[in-house]
Amino acid sequence: MAQESAKHELAARAAPGADPLFAFLTENRKSPVSLSLAEVDRMDAIRLQTILSAQCQWMSDDVTFEITDVSEACSKSLRLLGLDPSYFQMDAQS
Repeated sequence: MAQESAKHELAARAAPGADPLFAFLTENRKSPVSLSLAEVDRMDAIRLQTILSAQCQWMSDDVTFEITDVSEACSKSLRLLGLDPSYFQMDAQS
């Protein structure tokens, strides 16, 4: 039976100081996760680097890591950072 993914919805923008994303990823290490980008209106480079690094780690651990609900504003922001938003539309990594 598949383990249910822990879900986290990123805030519209990263908070100054510690981003709750770090705590979420640390708490759910080696467990399936799902990150919603529905409320993200601007993706900054550090947040994107964190997400891409975590995705690689989860994949190497053979654990599901999903990115869902990429907002239009977030898509534009990802393009500015050099990443095609369709990258996150791949099937869930498991």
